[in-house]
Amino acid sequence: MTGNGSEIVASFRLTPELWYEASRLLLQRQHRWLSWKVIWPVVLGGWVGLGVLDHSRWFDDGLLPALVLLNAVGVLVAAALLLTPALIRRKFHAAYRRLPESNRDVVWRFSPFGVSAEGGMTRFEGGWDDLSEIIATPELFLIFRKAKSASVIPVAAFGGVDAIEDFVFIARTHAPRFVRLP
Repeated sequence: MTGNGSEIVASFRLTPELWYEASRLLLQRQHRWLSWKVIWPVVLGGWVGLGVLDHSRWFDDGLLPALVLLNAVGVLVAAALLLTPALIRRKFHAAYRRLPESNRDVVWRFSPFGVSAEGGMTRFEGGWDDLSEIIATPELFLIFRKAKSASVIPVAAFGGVDAIEDFVFIARTHAPRFVRLP
């Protein structure tokens, strides 16, 4: 622990990449059915189905234009799915550049008695009961004050491995809910 011996400090600069990763995790958590683990098997199943229909002998020549149209739509859907992450990232960067809080320093302070944050898009001071959940990933921590709104802290924001371990211990002990994602 740093500071007076009972406070853990996480200090970092809020960047578009960090904001994007946190937003992506939030959206994946809220819309699990939109994950690539669900979408791509459905697309692959559709392609296999179209392949089976293409080579099926029980189609007459009257349905051939519909089959060609389905194949074209399948290719367009796959192209759209491949381009979507790049387009979304571009939109995030454009929105981030318009924020007055962009590229500002953020400082979070954690103690057994309370939590505070200042800088960037975050202003908060309260107790652990004011938080609803903390989600830990290998790269960052998401701090939820409300169900659909979270603040982000990169793992590198802490002073070192000891500070991270202290934060995880205090969060597991005092936060209403602590979840570790793979």
